[in-house]
Amino acid sequence: MGSQSSDTTATGRGDAYAREDPAGQQSRSADERDRRADQRDRVADERERLADERERLADKRERALDERELRLSELQNRLDHRAQQMGMMTAGSRQRSYEAVERSRALLDATAAGLERSHAALRRADASDDRDQKTVDRELRASERQAAPGKGDRSREADINDEADAADEA
Repeated sequence: MGSQSSDTTATGRGDAYAREDPAGQQSRSADERDRRADQRDRVADERERLADERERLADKRERALDERELRLSELQNRLDHRAQQMGMMTAGSRQRSYEAVERSRALLDATAAGLERSHAALRRADASDDRDQKTVDRELRASERQAAPGKGDRSREADINDEADAADEA
């Protein structure tokens, strides 16, 4: 008989879980959506961190190349000056001008690449801000749900907004 009453209690508890109100199910669904959105945010933040690191390394390489080009140009000028002092022929000024133009173009290309990286970093920062705002909005809605547990009739519009936010972040 004791066995039967414990079976009834267990079954009764199981029935209670099965009959849980729709608001509780909606809340769990919303919590799960929030967890998935938070995971997507963490992944996006890691991608952004890696992109920032790549940009930092590219900028460092660009600075090193700029310094190298400057040193080479200065060295070439010193060598030309010494050669002239010794009475040796040096490359014509036109040839040196062409070389200077090519170095300037290379520098310009590197600078343009740096600008593109900076622009990409700004776009990533904007996307991060958008994700952060959506997280704040989700947290606010979750707090509102928790503050009013008796309501239970969360609007379908709020559910759709949560789903749209999660889809936007995906």
